[in-house]
Amino acid sequence: MSEVSGWCASCSLALLRLPMAELSILPKEFLDLVKRAELHSLKKMCEVLRREIEKREDKVKNNIPELRKSLVFEESFITEEVARSSALAELESLSSGPKTRQPKSFWLVSTPGDHPELAAKSLSDFPSITNMMNHLKETKTVATQVNTCFVTCMSHTQKGTSFKQEDVSKVCPDSPTCLISLGAPRKVEFTTKTGNSNDDLLSYDMKNGSLVIIKPGYQPYFKHRALSPTEKEDANPGPRCTYLPYFRELAPARTPENSPVHSTSRNSLMHSLPSPSNDSGSRIVLFAGDSHFTRLKPNLLGKNKFRVHNISKGGSKISDTKTSLEKFREDNSDVIVQKLFLSVGTNDIRYCRYSIDHLSKHLKLLFLRARNLFPHAHIFIQNLLPLPVNNPYVMHNVNSFNRLLMKMCEANKVFFIDVLSKFINRDGLRDAELFAPNRFNCHLNRRGTGQLARIYITLIHKLSKFSFNPLVRIT
Repeated sequence: MSEVSGWCASCSLALLRLPMAELSILPKEFLDLVKRAELHSLKKMCEVLRREIEKREDKVKNNIPELRKSLVFEESFITEEVARSSALAELESLSSGPKTRQPKSFWLVSTPGDHPELAAKSLSDFPSITNMMNHLKETKTVATQVNTCFVTCMSHTQKGTSFKQEDVSKVCPDSPTCLISLGAPRKVEFTTKTGNSNDDLLSYDMKNGSLVIIKPGYQPYFKHRALSPTEKEDANPGPRCTYLPYFRELAPARTPENSPVHSTSRNSLMHSLPSPSNDSGSRIVLFAGDSHFTRLKPNLLGKNKFRVHNISKGGSKISDTKTSLEKFREDNSDVIVQKLFLSVGTNDIRYCRYSIDHLSKHLKLLFLRARNLFPHAHIFIQNLLPLPVNNPYVMHNVNSFNRLLMKMCEANKVFFIDVLSKFINRDGLRDAELFAPNRFNCHLNRRGTGQLARIYITLIHKLSKFSFNPLVRIT
């Protein structure tokens, strides 16, 4: 079956599998036609639908007048001073802690345990925020399904944010985004995904209690920023911080039943129809970590079948790798990472004289952040390679770290790659033929790099079924 034929057959099934609540909005004649149609007719129908969707998407993509229709602004939505003050008090407690140069952000959800990748707090601990969300649901018909809150906190000393496009992978694609401003006033500007000039801006003066609603389906075509407060605004008495809670409908937690392959959750027709191709231009395999990865060549790993990016850097610790992932996502907001491979720990255990237990916290933060940044990715991490024994802590720390890493992978659903066994000899010692000749050098030689590359070529090209088992066995 060709790619287009396969796509059409898939979207025919997607139509027929939609829940009854969603099918009810479609004309009965259309549903009857779908049920009676032959497979080849369904394929043609899906192709027509796909073209119509693309045509309408192109119409709104870079069209400010069209996008203006999708925004609803209300200058005074939260009018009661008591409601604003109590919500502000909760947000101030949320953002307390060490000062940072960048705005802080937090997720508030009903069931944090269902979304560990968000490192979220429970909405039940913030009754005023919950009341605000319920008021939004009761008064705005478009917002009846919102169930989560993403909060951005900016102090008066922090500059505005640059234009950014929201990550909508964690929310239902047909849900609205409801942005309420609390605290110090700031101007918020919207533009198209490709816009950047002053002529392409939609500006709103967000005061204490103002509301902007982005209607369902339009979020992917917007990017926005919050400006620095003006001198006049900064001189105003009252709150010194701006809080921007975004209310949305959170997508269901990913399970085998609702994974992207089998999902039939409440998506609009536009988003439930599969893409006619693999869209390989925006789907990549990503390598990040320390110097064990730096010599792996992306073009050789991908074999012209996968786009591979390697952002690893020599000397990187766990925290450095997390920063690299954040920077990559900031610079590449549109790409979908299918597989993420990590190599960390070598540069962390070198400084652990007595114990490596404290590294569990850093690993957990890395895993949570990686899953937050790349929600569609299968995440893999290799254990430590055998290191030269040039200080008394190395051998003990390698074994201890690998045991800790295995435990953390099990707890966080990360695939553990046992590469250590491929780089030791029959006596259980480091295979000197695979490492640089200097006995104090921890790096692989050309032969060792080739062996490591073959492991990852197998994982990229041949490993496709992901029934989770924390130990990835390499044959």
